[in-house]
Amino acid sequence: MDGWVVSQGVLVVSGMRDDGFREILAVEIADTESEATYQRSCSAPSKLVA
Repeated sequence: MDGWVVSQGVLVVSGMRDDGFREILAVEIADTESEATYQRSCSAPSKLVA
């Protein structure tokens, strides 16, 4: 965007392991915070952090 400041959100999906530690499952930059964005982020296995 060459010199423009653009407001965006960062969606972080985390889960709890059996031993009580949290793990980051997915991270995504999103233009909007909507139900559709969350559903897409949570249902896309290709976006899971390895």
